[in-house]
Amino acid sequence: MLASLIRDHYIATHGINPPAELSLETWQELFLDEALPNSVRLLTQHGSPIAAAALAPNLDKPPDTLDVAFLSARPDWHARAQCLVPALLNELVNAAHMHGATQVMLEVGSTDPVALHALDQSTVRDACWLTLQTGIPDPTARTIAT
Repeated sequence: MLASLIRDHYIATHGINPPAELSLETWQELFLDEALPNSVRLLTQHGSPIAAAALAPNLDKPPDTLDVAFLSARPDWHARAQCLVPALLNELVNAAHMHGATQVMLEVGSTDPVALHALDQSTVRDACWLTLQTGIPDPTARTIAT
């Protein structure tokens, strides 16, 4: 169920550059198998995942740097996830400290309203990357419809 949440969020937020058709097992391998132990954070409603996040090692950076492997919410929860997902991101920062990291990297796509809102609401304000796509609204406009 978690792999399908990640897949559905990714597909919903990458319409301008859609991913290849992949099996759930492949989504599992790509996102969940690399997650650090004790770093997966999951929010459920009636036993069904609605939002999730996890950390992963960043093999291109020093060992004290971790990546946000995924920060996902069910597409039908994007508007309602505004308060939940920033809390998940803050939980990941705490988990990163428990793993000895001093830096956490998060790729934020301008087509991902959940990640944009999490970044906007985050208490972490150091350097960040914003992945820009063409043919979409201005990514600096961080208002998300409720």
